[in-house]
Amino acid sequence: MNEPVPNRWKLYPEQNDLSAEIGRVLDCNPVIAHILLNRDIRSITQAKNFLDPSLEIDDNFDLDKLETITKILADILQEEKHIMVFGDYDVDGITSTSLMVSVLRQAGANVDYYIPHRFTEGYGLNLAFADKFIEGKHDLLITIDCGISNIKEIKKIKELTDKTVIVLDHHNIPDELPPADIILNSKYFDETHNLRHLCSAGVVYKVLEFCCKKLKPDINIEDNLDLVALGTVADIMSLKGVNRKFVRFGLKRISARKRKGIRYLLEEAGFKQEFVTTRDLGFVLGPRLNASGRLSHANIAVELLLTDDDNKAKETARKINKLNNERREIESIVTKSAIETLEQESHQDENILVVTGYNWHPGVIGITASRLVDKFSKPVVVISHNGNTGMASARTIGNLNIYKYLKECSDYFIKFGGHKQAAGFSIAFDKIDAFKKKLQSSVRGRISKEELRPVVYIDYKIGIEQITKDLINDLKSLEPFGEGNPSPVFYSNKFIPVDFKKVGDGSHLKATFTDPDGKFVIDAIGFKLSDKMHLLYNKNIELIFNLEMNEWNGRTLPQLQVVDLK
Repeated sequence: MNEPVPNRWKLYPEQNDLSAEIGRVLDCNPVIAHILLNRDIRSITQAKNFLDPSLEIDDNFDLDKLETITKILADILQEEKHIMVFGDYDVDGITSTSLMVSVLRQAGANVDYYIPHRFTEGYGLNLAFADKFIEGKHDLLITIDCGISNIKEIKKIKELTDKTVIVLDHHNIPDELPPADIILNSKYFDETHNLRHLCSAGVVYKVLEFCCKKLKPDINIEDNLDLVALGTVADIMSLKGVNRKFVRFGLKRISARKRKGIRYLLEEAGFKQEFVTTRDLGFVLGPRLNASGRLSHANIAVELLLTDDDNKAKETARKINKLNNERREIESIVTKSAIETLEQESHQDENILVVTGYNWHPGVIGITASRLVDKFSKPVVVISHNGNTGMASARTIGNLNIYKYLKECSDYFIKFGGHKQAAGFSIAFDKIDAFKKKLQSSVRGRISKEELRPVVYIDYKIGIEQITKDLINDLKSLEPFGEGNPSPVFYSNKFIPVDFKKVGDGSHLKATFTDPDGKFVIDAIGFKLSDKMHLLYNKNIELIFNLEMNEWNGRTLPQLQVVDLK
């Protein structure tokens, strides 16, 4: 059996004098100032912008390209020509497609959309679609969340027609580019640029923001930040800079439930809280929207986000929630089978795991890969095959770039795409074994065992007397939390356990702690940590945890959410 890999704990250096000074200038808790320093916020101006962000963003894509897109759209609108929006079947693709279609229709455009079927067509443009577009009524093709690698499809369209092709994408830029009329991709910017980490929903928003100011200033583009927030969080983009602003303002719109599809999907999920958080986007809304493309067709989710009809929104939300329940059951079966397969193999010396299964549902292999990464603490490639071809999904751990390693094996693939954290490809069945050997041999000696140990960065060493309602309320100023801006993690070695037990299904841990003098008491919950309960029999323990408010029986008190203990 595979033993869990222990986390590495890394405590940020203390900067008490500097954090105290920043706290004084900003009139905020020095703990907040300390966490800002940990997030590389180094100036008072940066700190003010972080704590009180504005949607005013000076950075933009190439202005000449934006002006050209604006002129193209102006001509299309004036001549009443037709637009085809081609998207992707994940949440970023669904939300960015919905955003583009919704705003273009508001502007009076004749616009249709097309999302390929995950299983019969796969990711991105395909030649069959290109042929239909060539013969069809549409004069403009806008690819969203795809297109940057579709050289042959776009080349065919451009060779046989004078139709316009615009590519809006955020995936890694290949060595050869398609011959589109305009390509905008956030990956063209360097790592430090404000727009580098936009997902496709963010790219589309910036394009439409520019175009609407020129063509349709009466359209309130900010009303669509709910879609941008959903796409950004679901695609696990860094919540710094522009993304932080998009998600912060988008969450307010989602919490207001103004988009009917989102309102009824939250109802179907049994979600009753007033305010929606990034966690809710990632674990409540995101998986449900994804389920449509995983088990049926992503068009269902797009229609949900576009409709303004209550009955249609209710019916579609019910259908999507049902698909998500089915997805959970299938994913559980596939994950169990994959774990059994890996545990029968000798893989302890391999730094990347490759597991294959016959007719595993291709709609859940990405989720299965994520589950296996959590269990085995290694990058994982999951391949579902039918005896002729295989569809694969890969996920990684830490800062390891799975796209880079897979790209070195791209000669084996039929189709391939992705980014640092996740990738996918299709492959002929008879090439799977050779691919596996090539991949695993190529990374030997290049990935250290230390890199495979999950790292938890600790923001602040805290005493129990410092944990107050005021501090927890102050921490909300740092939201939204997510990739690049995680929920603050605190450390203490001064908590004494006085009571503890297993709760829920037996996998969770509930405990009560006090300080050495017995003056303060605080409750704690540790999800999936009951296997470490034996450590609480020791008086000298170390804890890392998040802080939250717990409401119970009409009382609201601070609570620890334990991340790890030793």
